[in-house]
Amino acid sequence: MLKGRIATSPKDQANARILLEEIARTELAWNRTTDGSNDSGMSICAVVYEDEQEQNAVAAGRIAYDGDACKVEELGVRKEYRGKGYGDFLLRLLVNKAFTSGIKEVECLVPVTLAPFFEKVGFQDKGKEILKDGIKCKNISITMADFTRPCRK
Repeated sequence: MLKGRIATSPKDQANARILLEEIARTELAWNRTTDGSNDSGMSICAVVYEDEQEQNAVAAGRIAYDGDACKVEELGVRKEYRGKGYGDFLLRLLVNKAFTSGIKEVECLVPVTLAPFFEKVGFQDKGKEILKDGIKCKNISITMADFTRPCRK
């Protein structure tokens, strides 16, 4: 049974960061810190578990609010669990939390190859593509109105 949880305690947030680091390091060959030093302002983490007892964490994500904008900063699913809807569930959980907290719009800078994943949830293209770290990316965002529209296939 799939279970998602907003990480409200420092321990839960640390567990989310550790999972995100593990995914980045082992699957993307990318080293990142888990001490929160790259956070600006307030951030909210969420974890998705495959079991009700919350023993098998399979995905984690983080949104951040810096006073001006709310952005999806990180989203990761363990490789063996991809394609099962866990990432979609996690993204919706984080975006819903942002909107129920009073945020009007959630933004994200994503590689163009990942944009369709976000667009299925309701994210819209905000303009031109940019090159970041040698990867073609685009700015996308979602509003409450976009989020509450029926899902796209």
